[in-house]
Amino acid sequence: MFENRVYQMKDLMEMFDISRDVIKYYEGLGLISSERKANGYRVFDEMNALKLKKILSLREFNMTVEEISRLFVGETDEERMKVMSAARMRTENEIRKLNENLRKIRFMEKEVSSHLRFVNGFNLDKDLRIYINCTSLPSLRDQIFYNSPGICAGFTPEKGLFDMENCNLILEHMDNPITDVCTHAQKVHEIAMCLRARVLYESEEQIVNLLREAWSDLRNQEYTAQGMVYMRKKIIQVAGEDRMILDILLPIVEKQA
Repeated sequence: MFENRVYQMKDLMEMFDISRDVIKYYEGLGLISSERKANGYRVFDEMNALKLKKILSLREFNMTVEEISRLFVGETDEERMKVMSAARMRTENEIRKLNENLRKIRFMEKEVSSHLRFVNGFNLDKDLRIYINCTSLPSLRDQIFYNSPGICAGFTPEKGLFDMENCNLILEHMDNPITDVCTHAQKVHEIAMCLRARVLYESEEQIVNLLREAWSDLRNQEYTAQGMVYMRKKIIQVAGEDRMILDILLPIVEKQA
């Protein structure tokens, strides 16, 4: 015959690594019960110890005390099934949200890595695609994360920046696309090669001078600029202050022999 063990409060505290107040809380809700012995000690039988173990497990599943009460107190099997189904659906939604957050964190991690690569002057980048003013994204909450305000402009050393237009830009590497849902962009520009840099914005003159220097460097190489530039705007914290950073892309092509 199985022995019906009894447990003192301290036994349950040690067994489940919980406080006295937690045990009293669930006892006060009527989910578990104890019996006071002649010596004054309160004890819990094995059934109540098992119920407490189940309660703690269900709480780890993020079930509410109300839901647990419905499972334990006078509900039909059909009602219990509804409670468990609701808890499962809530957990599945939380997992979807966590996976979406993980995707965004990975994207931000890639952005930081990219920033470290391009922060010290212009460097070569390849196989990019830029979506300009995509109107299909605002209705897609999980994709708007990638939409950045920016500027499209023409550029030559003689004229500087011209025909500047504010726009929204989405940038992706074609070998590792972020999204394929942008189907209503005003323009999609695929860039085989570009010079790319990220700089703290000080003035338009600063940007023009940087672009002129990059253009000049191209003269000594086998590339030439296409005469356009794209700049994505981002806000970062520098010494506790908000500063604007520009992600500058200057498309280039190889010189014809």
